[in-house]
Amino acid sequence: MNNSIKQAIQQIHSFQEIKFDDLPQKTLVIFDIDETLITPADVLLKPVGGNFKGWQKIKPEQLEHYLSIMLANTNYVLVDQAIPSLLAVLHQQKISTMGLTACSTGCVGVIPSMTQWRCDQLRQLGINFSSYFTEEYIFSELVDVTAHPPLFKNGILFTGDLQHPEKSSKGQLLGAFLDRVAWNPEQIIFIDDHLKHLEAVQKMLDQRKIPFRGYQMDTPSPMLNEKIAAFQIQTLLDSGNWISDSQATY
Repeated sequence: MNNSIKQAIQQIHSFQEIKFDDLPQKTLVIFDIDETLITPADVLLKPVGGNFKGWQKIKPEQLEHYLSIMLANTNYVLVDQAIPSLLAVLHQQKISTMGLTACSTGCVGVIPSMTQWRCDQLRQLGINFSSYFTEEYIFSELVDVTAHPPLFKNGILFTGDLQHPEKSSKGQLLGAFLDRVAWNPEQIIFIDDHLKHLEAVQKMLDQRKIPFRGYQMDTPSPMLNEKIAAFQIQTLLDSGNWISDSQATY
């Protein structure tokens, strides 16, 4: 990591470590969603579950279908209980906030609309960005396939088909959004759990000469109980139903 990135990006363990005092009025504060604002209650669906060998029981062509059942039926919880009150304070200060997520759009498996599914989860946990930005935008020009185009809805930028497994598309999408709304904020603060997304946004903003502060959210990773995870996947394959961690251990 070069010195400029070190200076602009700080690793944090909670939102209490970020100073939101005396922000310029035209500051934009951007939040990643997964593992920054909210996280699945079931450990298998957290990042630590990604390397579980039991996933191999699901055929590749069926993975999207079964994963959508898991996502549609798991509960999400706040990464930091202070998040709703923090957003309320920023709202009182008339500081604009929005979400930026590497999430699909459109229909995926049993979920009719990933964007609506994500917005509903956030609202249930007291997070709502739609009061800052009421417009909706589609960025189909950024992708060749438009089944799941990047879009802006309810104050959240969704990367959709702009996602790439090796690099971040968040800088490109945020740049396209700023161009669409013809806005150059006085400062942008971005919180994400992945360094590659922070670096991509910083690079784009450096080119536009927009001051940037980045924070990499680093929260403790829970232990995966492989017996519970194996039972959950087997039950899913046998019955088509997802059972939570609490149900599996009852």
